[in-house]
Amino acid sequence: MRSFIILLSIVAAVHGWVQQPSGSTSFTQYSGCGSPACGISASGYTAAINQLAFGSSPGLGAGDACGRCFQLTGTADPYSPSFTGPFKSIVVKVTDMCPAAGNQQWCGQTSSNTLNSFGKEFHFDICEDTGGAGAFFPSGHTALTGTFTEASLRRCGREASVVETKEALYESLHTTTEFLKAALEENESNVVLVHCFQGVSRSATVVCAYLISNVGMTAMEKQLYLYAMRLRDNALLSSTVDAEAMEENTKVVDGTQRTPVSLGISSEYP
Repeated sequence: MRSFIILLSIVAAVHGWVQQPSGSTSFTQYSGCGSPACGISASGYTAAINQLAFGSSPGLGAGDACGRCFQLTGTADPYSPSFTGPFKSIVVKVTDMCPAAGNQQWCGQTSSNTLNSFGKEFHFDICEDTGGAGAFFPSGHTALTGTFTEASLRRCGREASVVETKEALYESLHTTTEFLKAALEENESNVVLVHCFQGVSRSATVVCAYLISNVGMTAMEKQLYLYAMRLRDNALLSSTVDAEAMEENTKVVDGTQRTPVSLGISSEYP
C-alpha cells in the first residue's frame, strides 16, 4: 500500500494533480450517478471527487482516483457554524468526477490555487442514489466540511457501510449490554440471540463488550473465550475502534460479575 501511494504521488506530480491519502475536505451530495466518469458503477456508497484530485479532465476517461476508497467524516456545517452534530462517518468508493466547470465553489481547485471557496483542497460529492448521502448528512444539512482518510478496499464497494463514531459506538454498546444484563437477571436460563443483519460482525462486538464489562475479562481473555466457543470473532479487529471501544465500555457500564457458564450463551456452534 505504501509503494502504491508513493507511485500515485509521483503520477500526480507529473500531471499536476493533487492527490493525498488523507486531508481536509468539503462535502455535498448529488443524484444521477448512473453514468460515472470512471465508466463503471459500483454498489455500496460512492462519491465523485474534485477534478484536480480525480486525475483526469472531462472527456478524457477515468482518472487514477477511480476505485480508491475513503473514510469520510463530517465535522462542521459551513452554513450553520453553530451546529455541533451529531456527525457521521462513511466509507465511499470514488466512481465519478466533480468537474471544475460549473462547480467552482466546491470543485474549482487548480494547480495554482489548490483551495476551493471553503478553504479545502479536496471535495467529495456523495451520491444520493447509492444511499451514501442519506447515511452521511444530518437531517436538514446538505453541505459539510470535515476530513477524509484512505481506506482498504475490503471496507469499500459492497461492504461499504456506516462507520460508527466512537461516541455512537460506546452508546450503542451501553444499550445492548444493559439489555443483555436485564435479560439474564430476569432468568439466567434465558438465551439471547445477537445477530448483525449487515454481516460485519457487530454481533461479536456486542458479545465482547458484555464479556468485558460484566465478566471482568480483558480484551485478550474475551477473545480466547470466544475462540474456545468456536464463535466467529472478527468484531471490528481490523477497524479503528475495536480494542479501544471494548476497553472503554468497562468505564461506562458497571455490571455484576458473572461466570462464563452463566452468560446464557450457547457453547455449541451450529
